[in-house]
Amino acid sequence: MKSLLFTFTAVSLLAPALAGWSTNPQGNWVNGPEAMLDYGDAPDTYATAKLSNGPSHRLLPGLRLGARIDAELDGIPSGPVGSDDRNGVDDEDGVRFVTIARPGNWSRAEITVVGEGKLDAWIDFNRDGHFNPDEQICRGFTIGTGVTTIHFYVPEKNVRGLTYSRWRLSKEGVAGPCGAAASGEVEDHPLFLFDPQIRVPADSLPGR
Repeated sequence: MKSLLFTFTAVSLLAPALAGWSTNPQGNWVNGPEAMLDYGDAPDTYATAKLSNGPSHRLLPGLRLGARIDAELDGIPSGPVGSDDRNGVDDEDGVRFVTIARPGNWSRAEITVVGEGKLDAWIDFNRDGHFNPDEQICRGFTIGTGVTTIHFYVPEKNVRGLTYSRWRLSKEGVAGPCGAAASGEVEDHPLFLFDPQIRVPADSLPGR
């Protein structure tokens, strides 16, 4: 896979606290609702639920994707991406695809972050229902408050149709698309892979 390109544009983002929570000296929420973790919501073939070793991130004030974050007791793989919004707020606001994805071409996504941490991301290019090691488009990239544009290459032999992506932000970085992280947030987003000749307005893409 070709190397990645990154650009950064700073914007001002407020960091509201969650009502009813308090923090310990390490910055972790330690009381309030029982749930103190953020989970994904892609189909469970991608390992989303606890029993599948789905990704979980301990809520850390001042570190998140997008303007909002909520907590769940478990991943919610049933139904469409965004299912976990039924358990809290619509917090899938940290990733926005700004170009369509065509095989053999570069595409772009805008990542909105509050705080500073490491970003890891995967796209299921072959649509086999798994995030494979060679489908990681971002590995331990240091990212800070603002909007970062990530350029990623779409392999020529991808499979046309709806697929999924996983974006994990944490202080320490993660080893893969599954498992626990001590901080940050995870967001799963749909993405449609188009034929090279198809022209579709970017604002009509899933996840926009």
